[in-house]
Amino acid sequence: MKERNKLGREDRAVGDPLTEVLRAGARKLLAQALEAEVAE
Repeated sequence: MKERNKLGREDRAVGDPLTEVLRAGARKLLAQALEAEVAE
């Protein structure tokens, strides 16, 4: 039986492809925002 997290969803180490794409995009946006802040 698979372990469940606090939200009741299955715990996935890798995640589905859409989640990975969204996470990568979020990381890129955060990096750009930080670079812009530092440049000011």
